[in-house]
Amino acid sequence: SFIYVFSSLVILVPFSLLIASLLNRPVRFRRVFRTVILMPWVISQTIAGLLWQWALNPSYGPFTDAIYRLTGIRPDVLGYPDSAMAALVVVNIWLNYPYAAILFLAALQTIPKELYEAAGIDGASAWASFRSITLPLIKPTIMITAIILTLLFFNMVSLVLVFTGGGPFSATEVLSLRAFKEAFQFFRIGLGSAFSVVIFMINIIFSLWYVKLLRTDIYS
Repeated sequence: SFIYVFSSLVILVPFSLLIASLLNRPVRFRRVFRTVILMPWVISQTIAGLLWQWALNPSYGPFTDAIYRLTGIRPDVLGYPDSAMAALVVVNIWLNYPYAAILFLAALQTIPKELYEAAGIDGASAWASFRSITLPLIKPTIMITAIILTLLFFNMVSLVLVFTGGGPFSATEVLSLRAFKEAFQFFRIGLGSAFSVVIFMINIIFSLWYVKLLRTDIYS
């Protein structure tokens, strides 16, 4: 569960911030680009799991077929523990990055353009402006987004259940999926409730930690 959650966050947050920065630029057909890029957000976890399971199927999946045409090898991505976890993280990022990108885009649009103009007059580079102006002003939004996504990922069941089912060899069986299986598949309600309590406590700990960091940043 920790590998799944933190791997997703470490990649998703910077990637979403990059997408939001690109969408905030005044380019032609910007609304069309926004619609296309944010499209995965409207897909449910179940549909996304089925879609990517089909795409990565070693026998007839389009991705594996393309790799076979290039290398002569049909990789069984979901058949090995490490690659299955990596694929699960990638699918989770693909499914949820639009949500973070929307929040970051809204935060970027609240930053006054005069700050960037003043920085440009002082000779600041684009990276310096991002580091000194953009990042500090949107840091509260980043922290709140991280809180929401952490809770979402720790409690996620549908995507993991449909995409990998917790396999292979329980390599992708996160706590939420284990709680679901114990309660509704094996009918061990007590053990499923125990797993749920553990998940609840982890959610509380991370929420308090994020809130503490957020308050420290605001009042510092």
